[in-house]
Amino acid sequence: MIHVYTGNGKGKTTAALGLCLRAIGAGMRVYIMQFMKSLAYSEQAVLKSFGTHLVNLHTTGKPFFVAPEGTMSEAEREKWGDDVEVFPAGKPPAEYVALLSRGLSEVTQSMTAGNYHMIILDEINVALHFGLISRHQMETLLACLPKDVELICTGRYAPDWLIEQADLVTEMTEVKHYYTREIAHETVGRWKLALNAKLNEIMPYYNKLYESELIKFNPLYTVNLNKRSNTNNDTKHNEKEILDMNEEKLKNMSLN
Repeated sequence: MIHVYTGNGKGKTTAALGLCLRAIGAGMRVYIMQFMKSLAYSEQAVLKSFGTHLVNLHTTGKPFFVAPEGTMSEAEREKWGDDVEVFPAGKPPAEYVALLSRGLSEVTQSMTAGNYHMIILDEINVALHFGLISRHQMETLLACLPKDVELICTGRYAPDWLIEQADLVTEMTEVKHYYTREIAHETVGRWKLALNAKLNEIMPYYNKLYESELIKFNPLYTVNLNKRSNTNNDTKHNEKEILDMNEEKLKNMSLN
């Protein structure tokens, strides 16, 4: 099954991550490839904390943005500064194309191996629109898609041929967005900084618990405190002890 989330409105990646969360809750494994992105977003820290046995997260793309000439206003180019590389239409940087092609090949290998129930290709639509991934490459991947795997494609500019092949298509339409209001920029920036600071405070605690197997991020997994066989009663007691400890810890770490 193929999902496409496109349009100029906010919520495309958000929708994909919501599907990811639902799949994890059902005990499924998810593979995520984010095109034209690096590890610079707060939600990625949460995704990685689930562990690769549930979510396998990858990014492909240099730590800067690329865009064809004529797709960005002067104000936007000035805002991005050195973090964007503008290229002549139809002539994307060869190094960048090779990078994304390798990423797509990794997706195909993982998908056909049969280890995942859901594959998310975040911003693949934009990569196709910019010519960083070819239609032939994408259609080759679609031809290999197992019938029992859900493929999620996000990003603006979804091509008509992909929409035609999809089983579910949602187009996000922007009605109003706070980023268009100059007065909101500073407030939003402060909020994001505060949120990231809290995530940096909380995530090491969870990572420590995860690495020592004190907690699993899926209720279908059994807790094993000492890496040894436990009786059912011991396991239930340990689970309750950990849940009580986490509840108290989270109360102390709630956002102000």
